[in-house]
Amino acid sequence: MKEFFVEKYYRNSKLTEVGEGTSEVEKRVTARTTGVKGGDWWPEVTHQ
Repeated sequence: MKEFFVEKYYRNSKLTEVGEGTSEVEKRVTARTTGVKGGDWWPEVTHQ
């Protein structure tokens, strides 16, 4: 398999992301402080 730097970077990038980790908590806190009820719109924005 031929490897490129970008391919390796993309493949390994998900290893550092943890569900319900810091980024998810920050999304919920931001949603609450901006007045969005429950932060329900974040999945629609982040998973387009």
